[in-house]
Amino acid sequence: MDIDEYLWRKRRTVRSFAIELGITDNSVLKYKHKRGTPRLLIALKIVKASGGEITLEELLTKEEAEELENFLPS
Repeated sequence: MDIDEYLWRKRRTVRSFAIELGITDNSVLKYKHKRGTPRLLIALKIVKASGGEITLEELLTKEEAEELENFLPS
């Protein structure tokens, strides 16, 4: 699920999610509208804050996800 759907389903605001993540509202909006991808640390915070409902694959570009797989044990 992407950030937009997550916020809608959980009835959360961009502001409350941004505060929980320790980032700006504008950053959340950028990721929500897919105008940028978060750094890995922020992406991991998003996954954790959503209880895994938002996945890394949803947040990272295809190239970033493939590169990340090369670093993770099989």
